[in-house]
Amino acid sequence: MKKLKDIKLFPKIFLLTFSIMTFITILIHISIYIIFPKVYIKSEEKNIQNKSKEIAESLKGEDLNTVKKVIDIYSKNNDIKINVNIKNNKINNNNNSNDSSFKVDDLNPKTKTNILIIEEREIDLKDNQKVILQFIKGKDISDKAKN
Repeated sequence: MKKLKDIKLFPKIFLLTFSIMTFITILIHISIYIIFPKVYIKSEEKNIQNKSKEIAESLKGEDLNTVKKVIDIYSKNNDIKINVNIKNNKINNNNNSNDSSFKVDDLNPKTKTNILIIEEREIDLKDNQKVILQFIKGKDISDKAKN
C-alpha cells in the first residue's frame, strides 16, 4: 500500500517540476525576444559612434584625396560603409554634393529584422573645406540572435 502512495506522489512532483521548468524556459525566451533587439541596437549605435569619432578625428586636417583613399580602404575591409559629402561653401552651407557611389536606396531588406544605423560627422580638411562623413551600417538582427 505504501508503494501506491509513492507512485501517486511521484507523478505529481514530476508534473509540478516539469510545469515550473517549462514556464521558466518560456519566460526566458520571451524576455530575450523582447529585450535582445533593443540592447543589440544600442550596442551597435554606440559601436558606430565610437568608430566614427575615431575616424573623423584621425582624418581632420588631411586633404580630400587622402580622405577618399582611407575611407575606400576602410569601407572595403569593414562592415561599416562611409559616404563622403562635400559641403559647398560658395552657394549655400546646406547644399551637399554627393561624392560617393554607395547609395542607401540600393539596400533591399530581405527580412523585417534589418536595422540601418547612420552616423554623421563633419570634419575640416587641409584647405578649410568642410566634409560630412556618413557612416552607414546595416545588420540583420535575427542572424545575430541565432548566433
